[in-house]
Amino acid sequence: MLKQDPEILDRYARTRANAGALLKKLRSGKPRARYLHIAHGWPAGYPALQGARTHAMNRHVQNVGAFQRGTPGAAIVSELTPTPEEPVLWKQTISAFSGAPVALWLNQRGIENVALTGVVTHYAVLSAGIAAADLGYRVFVLSDCCNSGTDDRHLAALQILEPLTEVVASEAFLKMFA
Repeated sequence: MLKQDPEILDRYARTRANAGALLKKLRSGKPRARYLHIAHGWPAGYPALQGARTHAMNRHVQNVGAFQRGTPGAAIVSELTPTPEEPVLWKQTISAFSGAPVALWLNQRGIENVALTGVVTHYAVLSAGIAAADLGYRVFVLSDCCNSGTDDRHLAALQILEPLTEVVASEAFLKMFA
């Protein structure tokens, strides 16, 4: 869990570059889009985990001190740093839809289409995609802006998502809404 393998870090660097290029285009206003940054991180000391029922990944995160807000492990990567006016919701769950008020934010703005980017495809993106589809959103998974530690896991997650979502590259997505 939570490996720092150079090959995996390189894969994630390419994905961050793709997502950063997408964000730059969205910020330019073409196509006009609303977007939301969802970050994964815990308050110092993991207060929500104290005495709580939790899964093995959260126990491991707590044991090694990972993903604490204000530390490099929970920092939003430079390519995706939000501007002061861009919203950021923090989550402590695998799915953004169960750990942050994402659906509320979307519903308050009348948003019906959701595009997902992020890591790890076979955990966070997969669970968010299924949840968003379950909630009735039209979901796009931007395949070049997501990644896993291995191609096999990434591609398996995309195959699972394909019947429920539209799996497309970011450029194709931008053309759909140009």
